[in-house]
Amino acid sequence: MKAQLPVDEWQRLAALRSLDILDTARESSFDDLSQLAAELLQTPIAVISLVDENRQWFKSCVGLDVRETSRDVAFCAHAILDPQELLVVPDATLDPRFKDNALVTGPPWIRFYAGTPLVANGYPIGTMCVIDTKPRVLTDSQRRALEALGRQVVAQIELRARNSEAASLAERLQSKFRSLHSLYEIANAVITSSDIESLKRQIVDLIAATLPASRVTLILFDADRQCVSTFHKGGRDTHLVVEVSYEELQHGLSGWVLQHNRPALSPHSSPDPREAPDVQLRRAATQCGDIIVVPVSYRGQIFGTLTAISNLNDPRFEQGDVDLVAAMASHVAVEMKTARALADRDARALAASRLAAIVEGSDDSIISNTLDGVVLSWNRGAEKIFGYSAEEMIGQPITRIVPKDRLDEEFALLATIRQGDSVSQFASQRVRNNGALIEVSLTLSPVFDEHGKVIAVSKIARDITLAKHQEHALQDAIARADHANSAKSQFLANVSHEIRTPLNAVIGFGYLLEQMRLSKEQRAVVDKIRFAGRSLLSVVNNVLDLS
Repeated sequence: MKAQLPVDEWQRLAALRSLDILDTARESSFDDLSQLAAELLQTPIAVISLVDENRQWFKSCVGLDVRETSRDVAFCAHAILDPQELLVVPDATLDPRFKDNALVTGPPWIRFYAGTPLVANGYPIGTMCVIDTKPRVLTDSQRRALEALGRQVVAQIELRARNSEAASLAERLQSKFRSLHSLYEIANAVITSSDIESLKRQIVDLIAATLPASRVTLILFDADRQCVSTFHKGGRDTHLVVEVSYEELQHGLSGWVLQHNRPALSPHSSPDPREAPDVQLRRAATQCGDIIVVPVSYRGQIFGTLTAISNLNDPRFEQGDVDLVAAMASHVAVEMKTARALADRDARALAASRLAAIVEGSDDSIISNTLDGVVLSWNRGAEKIFGYSAEEMIGQPITRIVPKDRLDEEFALLATIRQGDSVSQFASQRVRNNGALIEVSLTLSPVFDEHGKVIAVSKIARDITLAKHQEHALQDAIARADHANSAKSQFLANVSHEIRTPLNAVIGFGYLLEQMRLSKEQRAVVDKIRFAGRSLLSVVNNVLDLS
């Protein structure tokens, strides 16, 4: 008889799949629990079964050579209908639900079944079950042991999910760090590049090296949008510079980006309605991957587009990739704005203007103040992080954004600057205009006059509140994982010790019986008792060693 579906089946399936455990390789932590279940309950088969939409899949199994069966014949599909109760079938041939089941009338010839539901994330996702080919019943102690093993299976599943989450979080943090490193390389390229053509080459090379991109194209046009210069790198191609018309850009994704002045991510898996039909057909024919197109713009003025196309063997781009390309395009736009506005200035004034544009366009807070703490400059990044406008802060004491319990720390930093020393990546706290505390990383540098005297301090403040929260979340996940491992070890040790004591008694009584005058048949029985006791004690001792 096929089991009914639970009333919350879709939520149950979502809970199961969120654990990311289906179709994974065998793991010793689960195989040990299956082996222990078979030994404790003295059955030839023990299984950790997860009930998917149309199948039951075995994370671990003892005594079976298959990894899954149809859900239609699964005993476990019945067991999950009541998550609070152990399902025990003493003789499947006498149970109307199972007597015609293919697993009863054919291999593996199931007669006895006992399964405890595995409840994770609030839903029954499967069972820890034992199976025998002959009818039998469970004692109360065996029932308790099977339920205890089921709880340990759930603990292992949740531990595995938390470890996976912690690893994913660590990878996301690492990705953030890689992006920040790339941005610093961009800033360095802006400062050190001798001309706009050199900067374009460096930006395109950096995108190609940082992202899984097969082609990178930087398109720039003049003030009248009549002449378009394209700088392209793809595959084994060297850098190419070609001329195209502005009208040609209007039919593809670039046209939408130019019209809306917004980045666009177009997946390879389906046609993009933002592209003209003929462009969609050409794109399908080339079988290219995902496409990122971002505007090269500065304060509403658009200078062109920057495009990246992913590799065919790795077609997926993520939002973080879009943000990185957008940041690079922003720096190109800053350079274009600077080059056009200051074309008639000397090289020194041009370099200073570039640096000022970077400071103004940076998301980091870049501030300067006197050695007495009076604010001299306040960029847009500072406005964004602290909430005060430049008009509100210039001429005001920097202590306005310093918590009262951090004032001594601020004065100590200023004392360091007065000595001509720098301070790098100093973790501290600051106050926003709404009174909220934020975590910041401070880098301070002295500003010298032409005589080498320190006259001011330049300060970069980066908001690291999110990174701090993610770091704490990672530490909490690791601590929970350690606690779960400790609980598992304690459980195995307790179970092993509780079983070993009566086993020693059984073996001892067998030895005493052996000293008595026994018939041949009686002595054979005593030998079997002692041999079975020693074998089971050996298994328990091995489990104790694992704990």
